Amino acid sequence: MLAGYVDYRFYKDKYLGQVIPEPSFRALSLKASYFINMVTFNRIDPENVPDEAKMAVCAAAEVILKHEESGGKSSESVGKLSITYDTRKTVEKKMYAVIQPYLANTGLLYRGVGK
Repeated sequence: MLAGYVDYRFYKDKYLGQVIPEPSFRALSLKASYFINMVTFNRIDPENVPDEAKMAVCAAAEVILKHEESGGKSSESVGKLSITYDTRKTVEKKMYAVIQPYLANTGLLYRGVGK
């Protein structure tokens, strides 16, 4: 079972995160770690997680927090009431967009067949 790729100390000291409160971090980083695991096709060794993957987890965890805080709403209007909700796909696209800079040159996002 995946325990999460990053701890709060890494989030605060290396990622320089300021958005996620410590009590919420473990659950959010675990969700983000599962997402990273999915998009990297289980290529990350939990015993030797590269810093790029840890940074990606922190970025994805912040996206998850923002989504949860908004109740899944991506926009809202008051006059003539208009509410738009993020779908799971939209949230996944946002997470992928924030993790890509960290993982792009690692080979972890490669979807092709090995050599």
